Amino acid sequence: MSSQWTGPDINGSAPAHPPSWAVNGNTGGVYGGGDNCVHSAFNDKNPYWEVDLGRLYPVYAITVWARGRLDGQECHRFPADTSDMDREFKINCSSVIDGRVVRLSRNTTAGDFYINLCEFQVWSCTSQYWGSACDRVCGQCENRSPCDKTNGHCDACTANWEPPLCTELVKPVPGVIAGVVVAVVVAMVVAVLLVMFVLRSNVTEHQNPALQTTAQGHQISNDGDRSTTKPTIAVRPQVKQTNEKATASSDYYDPDDGYATVNEVQGEQPPEFSQFCLPPSEVCNGVIEQKTAGDAQCIAPELWQEVGWECLKEHVLMKLLGNNDFAEEFQRLSRGRKVDNESGAREENRDKNRFRAIIPYDATRVVLRGDPEPGSNDYINASYIKGCDHEKEYIAAQGPKKNTLGDFWKMVWQDHVTHIVMLTNLVEGNKRKCDEYWPPVGKKQRYGSVDVTGLDAQENADYIVRRFALKAAEDDSTRHVTQYHYVTWPDHSVPAATALVDFCAGVGRSGTFIGLDIAMRHAVRGHVVDIRDIVSRMREDRCTMIQNQSQYQFLHEAVVEAYAGRNTRLTQEEIESVFSTGADKDVFAQRLQREFEVLQMMTRLFHKRSYREARSEEINKNRNPDVLPDDQHIMYLSRHVRGRNQYINAVYMPTFSDACGSILTQLPLPDTVVDLWRLVDGNDVRIIVSLGSELDEAETGGCYWPRVEGRRLEACPYTITMVTKTELGASLTDYSLSVQFQGEVEARQVRLLHYTDWKNEVPGNITDLIQLVDTLAAARADTNSRRPLLVQCWDGASKSGMFCCICDVISRMTCEREVDVYMTARHVNTVRPQSVTSLTQYRYLYQVLQEYKHRNEIYVNTTHISTL
Repeated sequence: MSSQWTGPDINGSAPAHPPSWAVNGNTGGVYGGGDNCVHSAFNDKNPYWEVDLGRLYPVYAITVWARGRLDGQECHRFPADTSDMDREFKINCSSVIDGRVVRLSRNTTAGDFYINLCEFQVWSCTSQYWGSACDRVCGQCENRSPCDKTNGHCDACTANWEPPLCTELVKPVPGVIAGVVVAVVVAMVVAVLLVMFVLRSNVTEHQNPALQTTAQGHQISNDGDRSTTKPTIAVRPQVKQTNEKATASSDYYDPDDGYATVNEVQGEQPPEFSQFCLPPSEVCNGVIEQKTAGDAQCIAPELWQEVGWECLKEHVLMKLLGNNDFAEEFQRLSRGRKVDNESGAREENRDKNRFRAIIPYDATRVVLRGDPEPGSNDYINASYIKGCDHEKEYIAAQGPKKNTLGDFWKMVWQDHVTHIVMLTNLVEGNKRKCDEYWPPVGKKQRYGSVDVTGLDAQENADYIVRRFALKAAEDDSTRHVTQYHYVTWPDHSVPAATALVDFCAGVGRSGTFIGLDIAMRHAVRGHVVDIRDIVSRMREDRCTMIQNQSQYQFLHEAVVEAYAGRNTRLTQEEIESVFSTGADKDVFAQRLQREFEVLQMMTRLFHKRSYREARSEEINKNRNPDVLPDDQHIMYLSRHVRGRNQYINAVYMPTFSDACGSILTQLPLPDTVVDLWRLVDGNDVRIIVSLGSELDEAETGGCYWPRVEGRRLEACPYTITMVTKTELGASLTDYSLSVQFQGEVEARQVRLLHYTDWKNEVPGNITDLIQLVDTLAAARADTNSRRPLLVQCWDGASKSGMFCCICDVISRMTCEREVDVYMTARHVNTVRPQSVTSLTQYRYLYQVLQEYKHRNEIYVNTTHISTL
């Protein structure tokens, strides 16, 4: 890099400062304060200053710092009402321009003019970004080629992506399975919740083994009989940094770092690895050892908190931007052992296998001990999987068949299994994936030589937690087993809506879950995580662990998600200390700030959304064009009305106990009032929550229910009558409405709860807000139905999403006596990214929890508590 000015003035008095001082990073603005500020020669009518960047860069903006002081004394201050610019000003180019030399010049015919500046920065748009502000990510361009900096178009798209932007997958032909399945963040978040739940349970009960079952027959268990532990597996990231990255201040790739300042561009090629993302590494004795050229460096375990997380995040992001990196790496994975499945292939055991191609290796299969069940032997389709501590830390097993139920529970008993993770439904797509191997709550059933009693079951939106008591013949002891049944993960794919758990063949979903659990255990212990190595090691123990590229990519993203959201759960008692006035006040303030920053970061990192369906419909049906239902969560009107299409700006939002517990929608426009009532009618909605303020209502112009008792409102073919009106608080009103569809005899009774004290980011009257939450809980407990709750605000996101977070954290604290505000906000933001967008909102979620706890006594007996 070089810089220059026009030279000495005509009178021979040259400026004292070299031109390079304008690109040294010093923005202080004090001319006599050291290496700061330059000016061109006096009396030069065409002065200029320029900088050579060393190579071509796509430039989209320039920032210039003018002089503020001379030798420490202020020389000039513009008055407040002046139209002159500030000392620091940024110039945005009309479009991204490729250039190497940047010149600042001044052309004038008057004398005594010169250029005076203190710092000059050029903002460059990296290869994967475009737009006037360089804030938009390029699509899936072929061979990682950069997109057009002005319109984002790719010369060609990677296979299966739609030109010219290459940001959306090509829609598959009906009846044909798409070759690429995109991982859904909502599912990832819930999967992480489940993994962390099981991980905490295993840490708490580390002396007992844990069994996890999957739709493909993966059972995960610790071998409680072994006292020896396997040496920790060193896992290594394989990360390269692109040459497009020109910043030195950021040590990992981040979508926000779409620029490079001039003083950071030194004309050098960046190293192969970033400073924090070291080459292949081994866990060593607490030090970093520099080895010979070409060798690896060694990362100490305690440094993972600082460097491992950034390295893993960069590793995953670079693969995501690399288009085919996941596919290529997946194809290079080890296929596992050579044929070593003689036991499973025997004639007498073939009927015990759910799939002929999924048979355990003889070297790692679970061998049933003791006297075999009548008509059975020592074979079961299950494999031991190595973990962080033991050679037999997990059991990956297929879903039990009718003829293997006794064998399954015998395995649970002999291996001292305490946790089962089931990652499938009993039937999926008209195909039997697993036979029901447990009794209902309150019933006892004998399976072979083991008696199993159902103790209780807690149903959540995406998974069910069941507890069982086990007693074996000729053994007086009783053991307890917890089953985590994840119900929303499609086979051969990744969770497509909101959850994680599996149990069928024991390789695909099971491998993904076990891999995530192993990776998280490495991460929280301070080990660097190499997912490719983890998968390869799993495949040494059971064939085809992780079946396809989509599951492999999902595992990478889920590990980042899980590590980002670690240690965010609080117990009911710990909630009290969040806003303490003692020594911990600053600690918790920093915690909230850090959690919110991570929430924002994760929303940016995995903000993969397609709005094709919403944008193809009538755009004038949306209040805010930036708040649209994405293709994954969009819902359509099922009640047909002549002359109306099926589009409405509405999405399903999972609640604590129901995957489709709420519907979020905007306040209706004058032309969409009938669509709102079609939404209510088609989904059998009985309760509506309307949020906002009087100003919101004045701006809507779409009155959709009468405000006077006995009055009617016509929204053909619906007639809405107001039956009663009850004031529940200063800002909370309860309306009872009758909704009659033309031609039908019976009218629908709908309750509308109207909360009006919400003008800004958070609600105003917290007493009425808590009254609203309690009223909803009581109403849903009385009806005991699974009908969805309709929540609406001006745009269907900003207040509605925040309200869903409030209800969720209160429900979780009430039922589980602990809560994870971060995960709740992350979950809701994956459906409506506009829900929790400020630290004020995030802090309020903790505040409302604390206030609710003070006002309501929390009971452990959840049978008397309704959840929202």
